[in-house]
Amino acid sequence: MKRILEVILIIIFCIPGLRAQDLASGGESGTNRTEITARKLVFDYGKMTAVFEGEVVAKDPTMRIEAERLVVQLDSKTQQLQSARATGRVRITEQDRIATADEAEYTVEDGRLVLTGNAMVLRGTEQLSGTKITFWRTTNRVECERPVMILSPGKEGSKGWGL
Repeated sequence: MKRILEVILIIIFCIPGLRAQDLASGGESGTNRTEITARKLVFDYGKMTAVFEGEVVAKDPTMRIEAERLVVQLDSKTQQLQSARATGRVRITEQDRIATADEAEYTVEDGRLVLTGNAMVLRGTEQLSGTKITFWRTTNRVECERPVMILSPGKEGSKGWGL
C-alpha cells in the first residue's frame, strides 16, 4: 500500500514544470510535499488505476491542479505512472501560468500533456486558446488546434510567450 501511495504522489511531479526526481530525493531542501484531496478515492489493484473523484485538488510547493476527477494509470509490472487524466473544470496553476480545460491528459512515455475542450493558457496579460493544446515536455514544443493568441508586447504584465 505504501508503494502505491508513493506512485500516486509521483503523478503530480510528472506534470510540466515539476521533476519526479525531486520526490525521490526529498527535494533540494527536503520540503517537497504533495497533497491530494478529493471526496472519494478508489484504487483498483487488478486494473492498476487510482480514481480521485469530487473536488480534486493536488498541490505541491510549485503547482496546483484542480478538477472534478483525476484518473491515474500505473504499469502493472513496474507500478510506475503511465498516464494521468483530469476531467471536469480542470485548472492547472504553475508559477505565473494558468491553464484551464475540460480535460487534461498526461502520458509519461512521450512527455505529452494534452488540454482539450475550451483549452486556454494564460501568462501575464497574454493568452493562448484553442480546441486542443498539446505540450511536449521533452522537446519544449507546443501545438494548438484552432488557435487564438493574444499578445501584449510592451504592456505591463507582458512576459513574452515562453511556455
